[in-house]
Amino acid sequence: MNPAEQQPLPLKDIHLPEPVSWWPLAPGWWGLVILIPVLAGLFFLGRTLYRRGELRREARKALQKIETQYKADQDDRQLVTDLSTLLRRIALSYSPRTDVASLTDDAWLCFLDRGIAKSSFKDAFSTGAGRVLVDAPYKPTVNINSAELLKISAAWIDALPHKPGASQG
Repeated sequence: MNPAEQQPLPLKDIHLPEPVSWWPLAPGWWGLVILIPVLAGLFFLGRTLYRRGELRREARKALQKIETQYKADQDDRQLVTDLSTLLRRIALSYSPRTDVASLTDDAWLCFLDRGIAKSSFKDAFSTGAGRVLVDAPYKPTVNINSAELLKISAAWIDALPHKPGASQG
């Protein structure tokens, strides 16, 4: 047979496979779809919990600074003044100004006692070492139990409740 006389074979053209569809997603993509919102939720939850105790951490740092300064100077009047100021600032940050700002003398000490009522330092401000917070800054000479005063101040800070909805507690 002559090659020019050959008839073409009845072959069909090459068929390419269908393009790969993006749907349904591969298992790895499903994992990412689930993992990203979970990680984002955990991040925001962790950030919220961390920021909730920020005021307490800052108060502890300030108390530590006061204690370090006292160990260096051994100035009882300055210790009492600094502690009184710190406790007042913290109380104003945690409670409404109208409830705290006007408290003086025994009312202030009772307020502080309520803050540590559940600890072993019950009434430590109104009848214990914390009593000096009321009048010591105004006396020329002061006799205090500095270790006990620092201890009850630290207990009061540690007993602070979490401040709900705090942007910083």
